Amino acid sequence: MKFSIQGTEIDPEIIQPLQESDRSGSIDEMRQGLSRDGYIFLRNFFDPYSVDRAQNSIFSALEQVDEVSKINGFTVATGRSRRPSPENDNGNFWRSVSEDKNVRSVTHAQSLKSLFDRLFAEASVAFDFVWVRVMPPGLSSPLHFDHVYMNRGSDKVLSVWIPFSKVYPQNGSLFIIEKSNRFEDLIDKYRGVDVDRMGFSCGAVNINPITLAKERKKSLLTSNFEPGDILIFEMFLLHASFDNNSPTKEVRFSCDVRYQPESGAKDNRWFGVCPAGHNNKSYAGMSSAQPLTLR
Repeated sequence: MKFSIQGTEIDPEIIQPLQESDRSGSIDEMRQGLSRDGYIFLRNFFDPYSVDRAQNSIFSALEQVDEVSKINGFTVATGRSRRPSPENDNGNFWRSVSEDKNVRSVTHAQSLKSLFDRLFAEASVAFDFVWVRVMPPGLSSPLHFDHVYMNRGSDKVLSVWIPFSKVYPQNGSLFIIEKSNRFEDLIDKYRGVDVDRMGFSCGAVNINPITLAKERKKSLLTSNFEPGDILIFEMFLLHASFDNNSPTKEVRFSCDVRYQPESGAKDNRWFGVCPAGHNNKSYAGMSSAQPLTLR
């Protein structure tokens, strides 16, 4: 089984499991884990059927434009597309995917809001903008802190990564670098960086994750994620994804959403009926909004 990051194969020994959080434990224990490790990993938070409905909605939208199909039960990219580029339709196709009622029933579920109400010890609010991601074989997400993409409002924003399909290391699971929420030298370097003002080249951390983990004697933490699981993490936690090396050439589905205290300042790029997004492009500004044939 092949594990790689941007084409570089990985020694499996550097990959270790995320620590699972106890959903039945106290909220104080969850807060302590978040402060200590930078993340909270909850198994079976959602009913898998609700997540399946969200995935099926995304699949149906992509199937209608001939980008995906089912082969032996697996979702694969066709290598074709009948949809315009996001620049030509102002991101409206990807906006319709992202605002689908089945997707929103997961990302904006009352159960998720209630969890954040408890974590923040006050009312929470979700960003209106969500980041649906469809990852074909051969692709991955680069190493980064989320802070550089959404730092014009509250400093208490938390990310939620939601697998919409089975997402394992071999088909591109998210990973974090252990204890990177304590890498003060890198945090100081990226604090205040704003990709819309300084350029997207400033966003990714231009260090090989394998090299960084080995130099700091840390592991790459991940899991075999199942639909229904969630991973919550801080703005200053280094993360990326493994390459999608699915042996069945399967496309993987996931979504990110952000929550913050409702009383906090809001980054206006991510709120509203049609959020402005990066460089006022709304959903057209997302790399994952590009047709699968153009990635």
